Amino acid sequence: MPSHAGPGPVVAVILAAGEGRRLGGVCKALIRVQGEPLVWRLVRQLQASGVARGVVVAGAHAPRLQAQVSHLGLPRGWQVLAEPGADGLQADSVRAALAALLQPAFGAWRVAALLPVDLPLLEAADLRDALRYAPTPDAPAFARPEWEGAPAHPVLLNRAAAQAVWAAGPPTDCRAYMRQHPHRVGLWAATNDHGVFDLDTSGDLVALRARTGWTVSV
Repeated sequence: MPSHAGPGPVVAVILAAGEGRRLGGVCKALIRVQGEPLVWRLVRQLQASGVARGVVVAGAHAPRLQAQVSHLGLPRGWQVLAEPGADGLQADSVRAALAALLQPAFGAWRVAALLPVDLPLLEAADLRDALRYAPTPDAPAFARPEWEGAPAHPVLLNRAAAQAVWAAGPPTDCRAYMRQHPHRVGLWAATNDHGVFDLDTSGDLVALRARTGWTVSV
């Protein structure tokens, strides 16, 4: 059921540490859709939904992404975090992000939205709808949409959940913690596939162009 009290301050974690191997080693965060890099597009949609702060976790392509950020800039309140994990596993990215979010210097927040960078169809309206299901702060809790029975994005977690995942130690990340504690995960049915349509292969790029008529360049 949606939460009618509102989620309180919300931050975002954008996972952009993948090597893009199935796209020939492309930095997916910098794929341009309608001339706009995916990471800028996603930050813009998050801001329009009311999420003003967050971290972008970069990995193999961190130097290139940080160079682009230095050139073009991200809005105030957003930072690029170079992933320390040598093996590039998503668990490393998630734990690096949680470590940053839980630092006193990051400030107060009640809910974090966790999502990959390569969701070109995700819009502010989708994110606003998702935030209606944000978990309350009472106990460690998560919320996640599903599309036709498949996990979708964003994954929402409260601060207590972030602290619990971090305290569990590596290699535990949100996915593993939710699998171990399913009673702490709220599910809802997404109204579209925007949270599952991602860009992993050249076929996905072709499908995006065919579906939307947008220009897509790597």
